[in-house]
Amino acid sequence: IAAVIAGEAANQGRAGMVAVAEVIHQRVLESGWTPFRVVTHGNRRGIYAFSCLNKTTPPALVKKWHLEPAYAIALELAQLVMEDPDRLPDTTRSANFFTRRGENPEWARGRKPVVVIKNHEFYRIPANAGATRAW
Repeated sequence: IAAVIAGEAANQGRAGMVAVAEVIHQRVLESGWTPFRVVTHGNRRGIYAFSCLNKTTPPALVKKWHLEPAYAIALELAQLVMEDPDRLPDTTRSANFFTRRGENPEWARGRKPVVVIKNHEFYRIPANAGATRAW
């Protein structure tokens, strides 16, 4: 979990990493899954819900980040997600998606972000009728 937070937002500082942790927590709430399952969820084509895992594995991502200074913050945030998520400040306004500014993925077209934090845009996208989650 910490490696995904670092992989997605280490260059965004603490505020950006908090925001990614909040998206992970929101997806936990929506799915009923564990935080680890949320961050490692992928489709049959090997595309992961968090892009930092594409073309790598969770252990390789940990190896890449564990010595970086931002990883200590990511570990603290991962612990909050696991043990005390109510302490997360909800700076993302319950967002369940995010993307880099200017990236414009298909799922974001025609939608406005609920908030922009550092270099990421955060979205709250409801599930389609009959679906259990939007992601």
